[in-house]
Amino acid sequence: NHTLSKQALLLAGSDAPALNNPAGGVRRLTRKEVLASSGFVGSRSSIDLSPFFSSRHSLRQFDSRPVEAGLVVEAVRRAMEVAPSVCNRQGGRVYMLTSEAGKRAALSFQNGNRGWGHEAGVVL
Repeated sequence: NHTLSKQALLLAGSDAPALNNPAGGVRRLTRKEVLASSGFVGSRSSIDLSPFFSSRHSLRQFDSRPVEAGLVVEAVRRAMEVAPSVCNRQGGRVYMLTSEAGKRAALSFQNGNRGWGHEAGVVL
C-alpha cells in the first residue's frame, strides 16, 4: 500500500487551477479540412500513410539532467487543454512523482517499463 506525500502531488483534483479552454466544445470539420491538417492530400488511392506512421516514436531513453517542475506543470496543463482523449474523458488528476521510492512504486503497477523506466527523472 503506497501513499503519496503532499510534495509529490503536483496537480490534483480541486487543488489544480481551473483551465480556461475557449476552444472547447464541438468543432465540425469537413473531410477536406481533416486531410489538409494531417498532411494527407489527394484522393484515397494517392494517400501514402508511411511517412505519418514512420514519424511517430516512443522514447525510452532519458536525459539525466533534471527537468524544472514548472516546465512539467506547463506541459501537463497544455496537454490537458488540447490533447484528444478516449471518449472525450478528460483527465482530472495528474501526479508528479520525483522521489525514487515514489517512482518505483508507481512503475511497479505497469510492467511495460522494464529496462528503461528506472531512468525517468519524473513519473506522471
